[in-house]
Amino acid sequence: MNEATVRALIRNFALPDGAVTEAKLASGAVTTAKIADGAVATAKIADGAVTFAKLDAASVITSSEGLRANDSDTAVPTTAAVIDALGPQLQTSKSATGTEVDFTGIPSWVNRITVTGSGVSTNGTSNIIIRVGDGAIVSTGYLGATTQIAGGSAASILGTSSCGLMQANVAANIFRFKCTIDRHSGNTWVFSGTGALSNAATTMVFANEITLTGALDRVRITTVGGVDTFDAGTFNVSWE
Repeated sequence: MNEATVRALIRNFALPDGAVTEAKLASGAVTTAKIADGAVATAKIADGAVTFAKLDAASVITSSEGLRANDSDTAVPTTAAVIDALGPQLQTSKSATGTEVDFTGIPSWVNRITVTGSGVSTNGTSNIIIRVGDGAIVSTGYLGATTQIAGGSAASILGTSSCGLMQANVAANIFRFKCTIDRHSGNTWVFSGTGALSNAATTMVFANEITLTGALDRVRITTVGGVDTFDAGTFNVSWE
């Protein structure tokens, strides 16, 4: 029997199912180059055989990395990464207490942040403001204004150190508002929002803009001067 005949017999020899097990293969014996295109079909992979633990870390997109920000469309996303990418992610609300309320840990891929306040009050007359930051809160470089409308008349104030939510405040005011902060491009963000008092026929309209030096990662709600204390209400944010 010549060599060609032997090789032909080997090629045509059928192994019984299960004859070749993982334990019988040398480490590294089965490489990508030795597997024909299409040889490993879905039907040949046991249910649950391919787990996240068996995938290379570079092939998995986690929530912290952000599904939208990842440029590898062949990677497998975790459940948390998929949830983050589906739409606005509402965070846990915080009580309006102390002199300032911060929301941190905003992912770099976020393009819109919505800040809301419900039943908010302070113990003084300083206006309520919103600031953002890129590692630290920024208090300069804002470009915008706030208009407060009451009794058929309006009054406005510029906002150069923050996005102001009110033009004038008193301790008795109970405030409700919504402010969206949209990425314009790069690290430039545009604020726009409205609010109203529930203890008086007063509404507010505000808009602003800020260009940060780095990625926006935090939002702060406080008052001008940062001395007056919040004494009622809650704040929350969502991002997408």
